[in-house]
Amino acid sequence: MITWVDDSDSEWIIKKDHYLEKDGNLNDVSKASSRFANHDELKYCLRSIYKYAPWINHIFIVTDNQVPEWLNENHSKISIIDHKEIIKKKYLPVFNSLAIENSLHKIPKLSEYYLYFNDDFFIGSDLKKYMLFDSKTGKIKIFFTKNSIQNTSIAKNSFKKGVLNTIEKLNELFPEYKNETKYWARHVPSLRKKSLEYKKRKLKIFNTTDQSKFRSETDIYDNSVFNHYWGLYNGYYIEGNISSIYIDMMDLKPIENELEFIKNANPVFFTLNDSHYFNSMYKDDNIKNMKEFLEEYFPNTIPWEKNN
Repeated sequence: MITWVDDSDSEWIIKKDHYLEKDGNLNDVSKASSRFANHDELKYCLRSIYKYAPWINHIFIVTDNQVPEWLNENHSKISIIDHKEIIKKKYLPVFNSLAIENSLHKIPKLSEYYLYFNDDFFIGSDLKKYMLFDSKTGKIKIFFTKNSIQNTSIAKNSFKKGVLNTIEKLNELFPEYKNETKYWARHVPSLRKKSLEYKKRKLKIFNTTDQSKFRSETDIYDNSVFNHYWGLYNGYYIEGNISSIYIDMMDLKPIENELEFIKNANPVFFTLNDSHYFNSMYKDDNIKNMKEFLEEYFPNTIPWEKNN
């Protein structure tokens, strides 16, 4: 499944701006345009899946009453899932990706095992099923960075407070691991088990996130922190390794060298993330280079595109 938004949709913009005005106390990070930016990454995300993970049975694209203009939504392998199909009416509309993530397991006809993508996640080389499961135990593999959360410099905003809130909740649930150093989960597709998601989402700690239309300091950061440790501490997951590269599109320097490195390294996963922390003077050039890079890396149209 892939979450996606079209930030150029006029109806969506009017709706978002209306609720931004109502929630006037939001900080700049919660309101940052980069949270909703669309540079057609979804097209290349899908191309990467088609090329390097043809074994994936079906693709669910989760949106807010939107469909990419280039997508053949009638293709048998594609389903567009509107927020109202999986999120309670009282919480709609929602612009908080963390809140949306809380309901993804409710997608009708979703398999017991599924991969969760953001639209800026890409598969860079052959992805085999065995890479996602431990060969001895059969447990789901989870992937961490080498960057500890405690030692990471995080902007003083709702993101930092939300992450610290997430760590606090983990420590309350698993006090025996309270003094253990916590590391960021890698920003790559994650394998999930639907029955475990239903079990996890029964925890009351997710209730405040469900109610947050935009990012807030009370949110639980599930995909980047909570999920991995909750599954690891409960014995459902096991730590593994996989080749991946992360590039921040809003880096304070040009990214040509990093993009060239991806070409040479052929990682299983790579991510081209539109960060909300920086206002880079290289933003426009980096986005232009990113688009050219993706078209070169994934040049072939696929059956899910209208012009195929």
